[in-house]
Amino acid sequence: MESPRSRAADCYRWEKNLKRLLTIALLASACLPCIGADRDPDRKDGPVLLAQGRDYTIHVFDGAVQGQMLHSRIVRAGKVIFHTDTDTGKGTWMIQTGLFEIPTVRVSYSVSRLIGLLQTDTQIATVTYYAGRIYDRPPNVPPPDKGGYRVSVFEKNSGKKLFDVELGFPNGRPDQVPDETTELGVIQKNEDRFGVLGTSFAVLKEGTIKQKSSQQSPAGDSLKAAPEE
Repeated sequence: MESPRSRAADCYRWEKNLKRLLTIALLASACLPCIGADRDPDRKDGPVLLAQGRDYTIHVFDGAVQGQMLHSRIVRAGKVIFHTDTDTGKGTWMIQTGLFEIPTVRVSYSVSRLIGLLQTDTQIATVTYYAGRIYDRPPNVPPPDKGGYRVSVFEKNSGKKLFDVELGFPNGRPDQVPDETTELGVIQKNEDRFGVLGTSFAVLKEGTIKQKSSQQSPAGDSLKAAPEE
């Protein structure tokens, strides 16, 4: 006959194993990408093909991915630009935007918005607005007086980010954050260059994007494009 002590030990081991399984299940679910969470039913589902080469495809769709903040919650989905190496099948998130809740002691939110996109034969340049640590309640629209603007340049063939440029405001900060778009948006394009909020970029013949020097830039912006580490 099984003793009370033995039954208690069995119950303890069973409860311990159950807690361990639940912990593993929760961690596994937290690490999965969360695609299309809280998607607005009026928005068109993707994906839409942005670019295609011999060894790659680049798609954009409405949705969101969990990204690096495993414990954050997707409040509102944005845009996702997704690169696929068709030779190996490897996928890479190039851009992801949206509104995320960060469960800090004082609840805060991060928000980002894709507000412009430009393609050359070999590269893609994106313009995003981003702001973090907005406290207490999620904003209905991105706050124009907080956050910053960034141009990111990616290589089409590999999906690798080549560099980021944080934009200044030589012509004044925008009164409101532009609407999210996968078109030119805030980008003004000429034959061999384009400008974003006063910062100029050159487009070389092979499709390479370079920021113009402060002497060349009509806005006199002194930011330098540094390779991503």
